[in-house]
Amino acid sequence: MNRWGHGYSYFGDSLLNGPPEPPVYEVARLRAGAVTIANADAAWAPFAHAAIDQAHRAVGELLGDDD
Repeated sequence: MNRWGHGYSYFGDSLLNGPPEPPVYEVARLRAGAVTIANADAAWAPFAHAAIDQAHRAVGELLGDDD
């Protein structure tokens, strides 16, 4: 499922907000069997390149790539 074009991810403000503990985006993108999350939310950044990077990461997880 591709949700990328239908919302706007939160982008943290390093001046006002400290990092969440544990980082919400790291917990949310944990693999569950053959399901892995790949979208701009998984990168915690509202940018197309972030969603593309997360798609690359998720496919790598499913294929067992170390990179």
